[in-house]
Amino acid sequence: MMAPPGGSSAPINAHAVSAAEDIVPSCRDLQDRPAISVVLGRFGRLVRCGLLADLQNEPRIHVLAENLDESSLEALVRRASIQVVIVDEAAVQSVSLALRMIAPDIGLLAIGREPTPTYGRALLAWGVSCLDLDATSEDVYEALHLAAAGGCMFVSRSDRVECPNWQTESLLSGRERAVLARHVDGDSYEQIAFALKISVRTAKAHTASARRKLRASSRRDLLGIPLPTRDWHLSRAGEAPAS
Repeated sequence: MMAPPGGSSAPINAHAVSAAEDIVPSCRDLQDRPAISVVLGRFGRLVRCGLLADLQNEPRIHVLAENLDESSLEALVRRASIQVVIVDEAAVQSVSLALRMIAPDIGLLAIGREPTPTYGRALLAWGVSCLDLDATSEDVYEALHLAAAGGCMFVSRSDRVECPNWQTESLLSGRERAVLARHVDGDSYEQIAFALKISVRTAKAHTASARRKLRASSRRDLLGIPLPTRDWHLSRAGEAPAS
């Protein structure tokens, strides 16, 4: 996260509770950015303390609540103006779908341990930022401000991808998302083509294109990746349901 004087940026999970007082902001370019409201889902104590130490050290990031379970997150988003929700990777799929149904524009940031390029890019395709536990404070601040502005980013030890506007410049097209969701569910190309009213050749082409963008060589690489249900779609992007 933020860099101590004379030191290098420390990762999220490297902070003790008292670490905040030793942290000196290094993201000077953030000073002109607007303040954003943030809430945290459930995290382990060390990760939560590390995040809080960094977030509370940046005056333009207002942490309204932390350590909330899914139902509490939903309730808070319904009654308050929340710009970004930070969640653990284990809860990202259920939480993301629920919160986007309540607030389609809400920014979402998942924190995970060594996310693979396929995992991170899959989240990007649906507008969820993803950071490794070893991400620096600068990356966390950048991800939060980008998410609040309608963008998303993925940062791991070996990969970095940014999308300024996930609803208009998504990593995957609407048709690719629809085809991929059915592909991961186990549908054959013939079943996908019939359901989406496209040709088998087109179904194969969209599947290959989506897998290439996510760096997945086969359907097996996508198993366990948090993808939305096949009927979930982005209304703000002007997309009708895929089937």
